[in-house]
Amino acid sequence: YGESVIMSYHRQGWPHRSLWIDWRNLDGPELAHELGHYLGLDHVFGGCGNYDGVTDTAPQKAILYGWQTKPGGCGVQPPVHNVMGYTANKMRCEFTKGQKDKIWATLRNNLKDLLPENHPGSHSRLYEQPLLADTRVPEH
Repeated sequence: YGESVIMSYHRQGWPHRSLWIDWRNLDGPELAHELGHYLGLDHVFGGCGNYDGVTDTAPQKAILYGWQTKPGGCGVQPPVHNVMGYTANKMRCEFTKGQKDKIWATLRNNLKDLLPENHPGSHSRLYEQPLLADTRVPEH
């Protein structure tokens, strides 16, 4: 039923994580969103307070779809541009610094085998610009 890509990683002490992405959904931030989950990020919505475990994402109780920008039920402007939300693709274009730090913590603590220092002689784009170096996802 169409092409897809499956990424899977399993290591003792770390839950099995698989990522399934339908190729038809690779327009815009879907890949970054799903990779965010794979690398330890939660959705930015779900409750007031520190719902996603990242202190610099604004709380968002309600799920916002499409072009919605109204307050998300917590009395503050919701993170409508955050990749880990559900707003329109053209709106979702950034991770916060805290989310970036959480991704790096996940890599260092749970997915060490993906880092180049654990593979002498290899080269990784993780350290190059702009991948994970700044908080904005390049526009297409």
